[in-house]
Amino acid sequence: MCITDIYMKNKSSNNSSANTKGERLFEQYLKKQRYNFEYEALKGKTKPDYLVDTPLGQIICEIEDIVKSPKLQLGKGTVIRDSRHKKIQDKINNARKHFRPYKDCKLPCVLIIYNHSIMQDIQDMEGKSIDPNHYREIEDIQYAMEGESTTVVRVPTNPNHGQIEVICNYFGEKGSMTYRKEGKGGIQNRTISAVGLIDKPQSGIPRIRLVHNRHATVALSSNIFCDSLDEQYAADKNSMTFKKIN
Repeated sequence: MCITDIYMKNKSSNNSSANTKGERLFEQYLKKQRYNFEYEALKGKTKPDYLVDTPLGQIICEIEDIVKSPKLQLGKGTVIRDSRHKKIQDKINNARKHFRPYKDCKLPCVLIIYNHSIMQDIQDMEGKSIDPNHYREIEDIQYAMEGESTTVVRVPTNPNHGQIEVICNYFGEKGSMTYRKEGKGGIQNRTISAVGLIDKPQSGIPRIRLVHNRHATVALSSNIFCDSLDEQYAADKNSMTFKKIN
């Protein structure tokens, strides 16, 4: 399939059609990078949000907002339940539906998440600038993609003689890109090239932090989304870790 087969030019390039906070922030980022873009420019019922022109070619992007957070009241206690992995996985699964009809275009498909987290609520209430790194967001994306962090250990027969030995670490169950069940595993999502977070840290300049999908059929070049504040991570083939590559 060629991009011209699904291309539907219905809006002028770089005209804002943003409907969400995440989309507005993403358009700010694209304009700063001088990337041309079109909103919902592809044919079909599940149109991804953006078709973006970069110096290295076109990419398809879907923007998802995580907006639900506990309602905060000054001076009162609030129960916060950690469901970040599940929220990210829900966004990955939703984006996959948007990208699936275009997987034969051989273009990178990138999911960008704007996380209006509890930390943003605190920032809004107190007027403070809080770096979203306070939350382990990159690790959350890694585990949402690959599965839960799992460690196998060997416990000595006599606790007084010997120490607990770590046999291996691996990504376990409940991954969005892979699956593991009853000792068997495989790949279930090759369409999404990378999953990223967009935010505006203390500098006030939009940045994107990406985690590459090592199973993707079409890889995203590390020379896209590589501004000075941006970060990119890729799986280390020799260990159950992700390393920063840009």
